[in-house]
Amino acid sequence: MAAQIVEHDGISSSDSSERKSSPSGARLPSDEREIFREALFPDDSYTPEGVYWADLPYGQRVKFVNAVDRAEIKKEWNSMRSMMKESFFSPVRWYFKNAVLPGAGLGLEG
Repeated sequence: MAAQIVEHDGISSSDSSERKSSPSGARLPSDEREIFREALFPDDSYTPEGVYWADLPYGQRVKFVNAVDRAEIKKEWNSMRSMMKESFFSPVRWYFKNAVLPGAGLGLEG
C-alpha cells in the first residue's frame, strides 16, 4: 500500500501507515506540526490566523497587544491572590527569593 503525502500549510506529512511506534508501543501523533506549534507560534506573539503581532495593521495590533496584556494581568493577579490565601506576605517572599536575591550577584563577576 502506497503512502499518501498530505500537504498542510507548507509542511508535508505521510499517512499513519508509515508512522513508527514509540518504544512503549504507542502511536506517534498524527500531526507533527501540533507538537511544535506552541514553541514556534506562541499565543502571545501570533494571532490564531498565524500572523505575527508586529505585522498587523495599527488598530489590530493595539487590540492584540491589549488582549494579551489583559490575559497576562489576569493570570498574575490570580497567582498573587492564591499566594496571599496561603500567607499575606507570600508574594513579597516570592519576589525576594526569585527576583532580588538572584539579581544581587549581577555585576560582581569579572
